[in-house]
Amino acid sequence: MAKTFETEDNRNKEVKTIQRFCAAQGGGLDYIKLPRFELDFMLVNEKKIIAFAEVKNYTCNYGDFETVILSKQKKEKLKRYNSLAPAYMLYNFACGAIIYAHLDQLTGKLEYGGRNESRQGAANDKELIYKIKLTQFKIL
Repeated sequence: MAKTFETEDNRNKEVKTIQRFCAAQGGGLDYIKLPRFELDFMLVNEKKIIAFAEVKNYTCNYGDFETVILSKQKKEKLKRYNSLAPAYMLYNFACGAIIYAHLDQLTGKLEYGGRNESRQGAANDKELIYKIKLTQFKIL
């Protein structure tokens, strides 16, 4: 099994991001953290499932690059959840900017890429990824 590199700081940033997203959508929307190896969150309103969300933290600022990346594997997982309720992809940048889009809005060029330097224990630092233009997202 692949080693997980997610830290407590990463998880805290994800929670802050989903809290801001829920607040921006109006009253009553809450979140439930999903188990490891699933999407990050299920969004609920009075126990009714409203949507699902995956959050990716970036250490760069919004606008430093014209695209964000989404692994093919993660996009397939978003598709599976999207069959149950709308699935959203959120990106949180170091500058505090948050962008988001519904899965159906995301198109991109499929490439093989990822980290240039491999991390010890990493099974997927290089994988099939989509490069998605920032213009496909809404800014929170």
